[in-house]
Amino acid sequence: MNFATLKVAISALAANKLRTSLTLLGMIIGVASVTALMSIGRGVERQITTELQAAGTNVLFIFSGRPGGASSDDPVKELTYEDSLALEELTWDGTVVGVAAESFGRSLSVVVQGRDSNVRVAGVTANYLSVRNLALAYGQSLSPSDIDTRASVAVLGSKVAEDLFPDDDPIDQVIRAGNLRLRVIGVLEEQGGSSGFGDSSDNMILVPITTAQERISRWVTARGERPVSSISIELMDEQEETIDAGAAGIRQILRERHEIPEEEDDDFIIMSPKDLIAAVGAALGVFTLFLGAIAGISLLVGGIGIMNIMLVSVTERTREIGIRKAVGAKRRDILIQFLVESVAVSVLGGLLGILLGTLISFGISLIPFGGDGDRLQTAVTLDIVLLAVSVAASVGIFFGIYPANRAARLDPIQALRYE
Repeated sequence: MNFATLKVAISALAANKLRTSLTLLGMIIGVASVTALMSIGRGVERQITTELQAAGTNVLFIFSGRPGGASSDDPVKELTYEDSLALEELTWDGTVVGVAAESFGRSLSVVVQGRDSNVRVAGVTANYLSVRNLALAYGQSLSPSDIDTRASVAVLGSKVAEDLFPDDDPIDQVIRAGNLRLRVIGVLEEQGGSSGFGDSSDNMILVPITTAQERISRWVTARGERPVSSISIELMDEQEETIDAGAAGIRQILRERHEIPEEEDDDFIIMSPKDLIAAVGAALGVFTLFLGAIAGISLLVGGIGIMNIMLVSVTERTREIGIRKAVGAKRRDILIQFLVESVAVSVLGGLLGILLGTLISFGISLIPFGGDGDRLQTAVTLDIVLLAVSVAASVGIFFGIYPANRAARLDPIQALRYE
């Protein structure tokens, strides 16, 4: 292909501006859909990955359940507060820095000074903040004595404090959460996003885990112990050897406490942030490709439009094709000419579609969602742009090959006679 071929292609497309514009519209919509939807998926992936990393790369998370969905005749034993106390013996050798447990939170109606808000209240242990990499803005954290005495005290997330006490200092104020009366002793620094799992700590109220288990969630296991939703283990560092040693110690203690036979699988799952990030990345990668595949239907429609305009163009320019062949043009020259026109339409539509998709993606990132006004940070990355351009060019070649081949196979004598 040379510049003259491209110039002829552009002239042919410009000769039918309306028809070309309508064909471009199909490609623009298709590529814009692919770009916008994949940028949303990529933005969600980045946001969740960032939040998981913020939870601490040297923290192990333990949940009830069997690894990999393994089946067993024996029921899964729930993780309990007593399990977390037993795991604290791992801090003796220095590999484990701290152990924290979180109870099953409940959404309760919180009332203060006539203001009512629905907030998730969760019970946590005294070192929950340090293990989960959270910090106090002011006030004080929950203490071991608060846990031991089942104190009616609370630490508010930054958003909760702002909503309940817009003009007042919340410290030492009394709030009512469901049937609980709680004295506020501290407020967390704003975190944004989530604390790694579930709601953001900005939208939570933290109370002593023993208070939550006695007065919010009264669920008791068959052994008479209080279950927890998760246990977090802070390690000395994020080295692979440290993580492996910590996981081995956790597994040994929990298997003994849960009386798991040697041949049976664990009834708990130990995950590191790297495991979670990999799992989330894989799941969201599939989700992003799924969104792209849905948007690809628009590209299929655009490709059919390209084939249609090229077939019409071949019919309209039959005499031109005959003249070119009569003066020495080869079949390859005709084939390339019409392929260039097809690819030019698809690539131009692809570039305009990328621009439109980027604008849509940017607009989505400005729209607040959820009660706390968070925004989804969409991401139009280079690989998305390259994918969109390559797909657009491929569509042009695929749907242009038949009209181009049809033009190249025309008999020059019959083409010259065409009216």
